[in-house]
Amino acid sequence: MTERPLRIIDPRRVPVWQDSERAQRLARLISDQTCDARTLFAGMYWLAPGRQTIVDVHPTNEEVYYVVQGKGQLILDGVEAPIEQGMAVHIPAGVKHQSINTGDVDLCYFYVYAPPPAQRDLASLGWTVREGEATS
Repeated sequence: MTERPLRIIDPRRVPVWQDSERAQRLARLISDQTCDARTLFAGMYWLAPGRQTIVDVHPTNEEVYYVVQGKGQLILDGVEAPIEQGMAVHIPAGVKHQSINTGDVDLCYFYVYAPPPAQRDLASLGWTVREGEATS
């Protein structure tokens, strides 16, 4: 039997990307680039207080959010629901979704995609690597 190495990702060693408006941050923790993950993709996402995401849809990817911190509203195919720390969300493939931070602190998700989406080139979207850690 072939042994596989234990894959432990230290978030302090992963780049944290920030959009040009300083409204969103993203850390890619589990991917083909960080640990050779082939069937899923996971990371951390932060949305600043009072901000909202664009409406997004993944035609062939399911997504799961675990709310690590904060509170807000999540809109799934036009249906709005409150979310807060400790809740989990399943977003089926093809469902339009949008997050709104209604709290005083960053809304933070641990997210998982399956299968992995095509990774966007964040630099080409105007995002930059931020100083700091994926835990802050």
